[in-house]
Amino acid sequence: MATTVNYWSTKSLSDYMPEPEETLKPIEPNNKDNILLLQKIDLLQSMVDKLESEKDSLTYSCSDLKQLLQCVAKQHDKEAERQRKNIKDLEKKMHNLEHALKISEIHSAHLTSIRSFWEDVIRD
Repeated sequence: MATTVNYWSTKSLSDYMPEPEETLKPIEPNNKDNILLLQKIDLLQSMVDKLESEKDSLTYSCSDLKQLLQCVAKQHDKEAERQRKNIKDLEKKMHNLEHALKISEIHSAHLTSIRSFWEDVIRD
């Protein structure tokens, strides 16, 4: 039979708690109510176990995802550094080629005069 609790009473919470020796008594499956209680306890315990295992699984999944994200971030940083180095190397090579082109343009007049000389020699 359910008891009603007067929330406005001056009793403390410990007045509603069972005595310690009552909590240590095992439930005897001798009547229908106790059997139903034991079944409910088993059902609730299995639900608790299932939820705890699901929580552990989710915790491990989160940990694995965190490690994966850290690994991806490291790889991204390495790739970005490699790309920066490659860009610097290409810029240096482009600068060298531009410099070589300027030098060849400066000295091309001399080569043109040499070509003209040999054309004149061959014609005569």
